Amino acid sequence: MRLQNRLNQYQRLYVKVGNQPSALTVADLAGIFCCSERHTRTLLTQFQHAGWISWQSQAGRGKRASIHCLTSPESLRESYLQQLLKNGDHSAALQLSEMDPKHLNALLAPHLGGQWQADAPTLRIPYYRSMQPLDPQTLTGRAEQHLAHTLHAGLTRFITGEPLPQPDLAHHWQISNNGKTWRFFLRSQLYWHNGEPVTAGQLCSRFEALRQSPRSRHSLATVAQLSQPHALCLQFDLHAPDYWLAHRLADLNCLLAHPDDALCGAGPFRLASFAPELVRLEQHAYYHLQHPFLAAIEFWITPQLFAQKDNVSCQHPVRIMLGEQDEIADVKPVKRSTSLGFCYIAANLRRGLLSSEQAQKIIMIIQRSGLLNRLPIDHDLVKPSKEMLPGWQIPDHDVPQVVLPAKLTLVFHPPVELEFVAEALKSRLAAEGCKLEILYHPGRLWDDEASLATADLLLGDRLIGEAPEATLETWLRQDPLWSGILSDDDILKQQEQLLSVQQIPLANKRADELRDHFYHLMQRGIITPLFNYQYQVSAPPRVNGVQLTAWGWFDFCQAWIPPPLP
Repeated sequence: MRLQNRLNQYQRLYVKVGNQPSALTVADLAGIFCCSERHTRTLLTQFQHAGWISWQSQAGRGKRASIHCLTSPESLRESYLQQLLKNGDHSAALQLSEMDPKHLNALLAPHLGGQWQADAPTLRIPYYRSMQPLDPQTLTGRAEQHLAHTLHAGLTRFITGEPLPQPDLAHHWQISNNGKTWRFFLRSQLYWHNGEPVTAGQLCSRFEALRQSPRSRHSLATVAQLSQPHALCLQFDLHAPDYWLAHRLADLNCLLAHPDDALCGAGPFRLASFAPELVRLEQHAYYHLQHPFLAAIEFWITPQLFAQKDNVSCQHPVRIMLGEQDEIADVKPVKRSTSLGFCYIAANLRRGLLSSEQAQKIIMIIQRSGLLNRLPIDHDLVKPSKEMLPGWQIPDHDVPQVVLPAKLTLVFHPPVELEFVAEALKSRLAAEGCKLEILYHPGRLWDDEASLATADLLLGDRLIGEAPEATLETWLRQDPLWSGILSDDDILKQQEQLLSVQQIPLANKRADELRDHFYHLMQRGIITPLFNYQYQVSAPPRVNGVQLTAWGWFDFCQAWIPPPLP
């Protein structure tokens, strides 16, 4: 952006000369601007015409000229930012948002929350970090996963509060051949975001690509053949019965993008703009299900707003606040829930330095020391785990006589709370004569074999969707964590167990078998949930229909904003 570049150059000048008249040569100024003398003269002319400086040159090479900065860079940024916001050029405005958080919040707040823009209801959400590209096959962030489900459709879908998969692109489906043949019958009027009709051939092609994808192939591992017996029917023939299939097809890894464009989907909103400072979604005009009330959703990427502790917006990604500056007094939590997802500790028994009994001793220390209750974090944010899922109890361990190794290595990945857990555990293990080395893994996936191979203990987190049991079954299948920490014999037994469970038609029976498998893993100290996040959405009275999803976000298709009536 040229304006941004000119403001940056002007700031360099202001840092050098301040607001007092100064005498400098063109060569001196070229050094300040880091450009040629010819371009320096162009900049000075532009600055002077804009009223930023007073510049009086003198004839003759090397002569000093008088230069005087007439305004501060902060005042200029504020003036242009206000003008851009007034004109509706929000993306350009956010590029100029380099000012102190309180000042920036005062400028942006009137434009955030629920707005009616050109007679269209628009929701604007300030967000604390940049977004990952919204390709379902590559993203890892919680917000991005929620957005991917908003942009893309699957054959099936989950709706808030309903654990069973519901029809999406498929109008309905039939199961035959003892669970080995599944037919999904497509809706007759389906369109991509670019206006093209969705065809069964395109979906077949997309599923074939997903079968080869590292992120999706585990979900479709039992598919022997995919065919199209009718123009509006997809048939899955399986190697073995898989009664999780409808769940798998609603999962993030099986969302269906256009064959030629990974960011073009068929969900309720389309991606209208994706920039470092602003992400905008607009309603899909040809959406096949009930249309949302909101016409557009904008994420204003403003990490500066979250740099101050007393900022009223979310201090953490599990806290979301909507509303304008003059509504702060009326903003109240409208939805609050405890996430079924959890942060966990895992023991790498495959490496051989840590035994199952020693892993249990470490879990016992965490459980009995109250370590999780004394972390330096907001305790309204997290809640120590008592269960893996409701009714899936975490076992207590009683192995005080077990001696720990002299040295262990712990690897953790985001979120930041896990670093606090690691440091607290390091102190506790030191009292047991065990030195704990702590290493940081920057990704949110355990996709680095070297990190897994060198770790005795791992700290990570696991998101849980609307179908908790299906989510955990998928976790066992897909996460490289398990092949990195389980012995070859344990991996083989787990694969056999999962194959057996998927062939059980009754959902409650499948859940019971899966619960027993996880309890066995927890008994051995291999995996233990540590704490759950407390999700919360706050909004002023005029933002209605806020429904928390299992991801901790709110359902964009349910939210609505009353029109500004006189």
